Amino acid sequence: MGEIAKLFWTDGAQAVRLPDGWCLEGEAVQVRREGNALILEPIPGNWAWLKALVGPVDDDFAAAVAEQPPLPDSDMSDVFP
Repeated sequence: MGEIAKLFWTDGAQAVRLPDGWCLEGEAVQVRREGNALILEPIPGNWAWLKALVGPVDDDFAAAVAEQPPLPDSDMSDVFP
């Protein structure tokens, strides 16, 4: 069994006071339920989560993306006169 965190109320919202050594980085976390468990996960500050989701990229695909010519400037005068 793990350590015990305290629940309390502040400004009408329930909060959790984590024990020393259990602090999370950042100002917000993702919250989800798994059965009876409530999972708090740090929100990544970069795109590393996408790499983990997609998995490894084929070398040919990476080379093709790197070789793409730049997109032409679009004439948006009809949208933004």
